[in-house]
Amino acid sequence: MATRLSALLFTLAGAITSLTFMFQMGSQQDSLLLIVLFTGWVSSPFAALLGAYTMSNGWSSLARKSLYSIMIFLTLISVLCYSGLVSLPGARPAFMFLMVPLGSWLVIGITFLLIRRRRL
Repeated sequence: MATRLSALLFTLAGAITSLTFMFQMGSQQDSLLLIVLFTGWVSSPFAALLGAYTMSNGWSSLARKSLYSIMIFLTLISVLCYSGLVSLPGARPAFMFLMVPLGSWLVIGITFLLIRRRRL
């Protein structure tokens, strides 16, 4: 139960922190459309994880533990990347806000395929 609550709180805090970093980085951006698109893209992996969290009650114990682990892992990686602590030389600031959600979606997809295939 503690892991479940920790994963939920960690993911919610990470989503808020990630969006805060994104808004800070985009504070000079004049295009409202671009801000809306980035907001949707950056928040989408968190929304998917939180959606899976709400539906995980009927899952096996191993599947739920896998979900909670992925929630914590992806949140930690996202916040580290968005904060600037992890960066690629020569990459523009928006690069992380494009690539981290893409990588997160790949990890989420692979994890859910493995869970479904093994019927954990």
